[in-house]
Amino acid sequence: DENLPMTVMSDAAVFDTHARAARLVGEGRFAEAIDALKGIVKAHPELGAVHYGIGQLLARTGRLEEAAAAFERAEQTWPGSLPVPLALGDVLRRMGKLELARAQAETAIARAERGTPRDRVAAHESAARVALALMDAAAATTYAAVTVEVDPTSALPRFVKGRLLFDEGKYEEAVEAFTE
Repeated sequence: DENLPMTVMSDAAVFDTHARAARLVGEGRFAEAIDALKGIVKAHPELGAVHYGIGQLLARTGRLEEAAAAFERAEQTWPGSLPVPLALGDVLRRMGKLELARAQAETAIARAERGTPRDRVAAHESAARVALALMDAAAATTYAAVTVEVDPTSALPRFVKGRLLFDEGKYEEAVEAFTE
């Protein structure tokens, strides 16, 4: 409960609780894992990666509003991270909050520029998904093209092409694009 006083948790207790949460996730006991992680951030609200983990589990269980709130707390305590806007953008897209999702995708792209090629691909894939949801074919195609520049094996351009053809009702051509 958020009204309980904050407790102190030693580093060892944080580690043990995090390990227990990981075991619970492995057992498919997501609600218990979320509760364990919430115990950590109650004692250590500055641990952005734990807020992020809570958000991931909440999103995985379909609790999208709560996941978005957890990712927003993660952003406050883990500024500049790439995983947070990627995850928040995905949740916002799933919630139908597409303009907010687009803003997170743009944040991810900006942060990924100083990251690895894999980071850049992930950010542009996220932006392409949002663009597809917004029915912005040009933007989706552009984002997909960037992934191939970074990773020539990226299948995203073929996926985007297939999805656009599917949306146009060109199902046979879509199947061909998806099969490529």
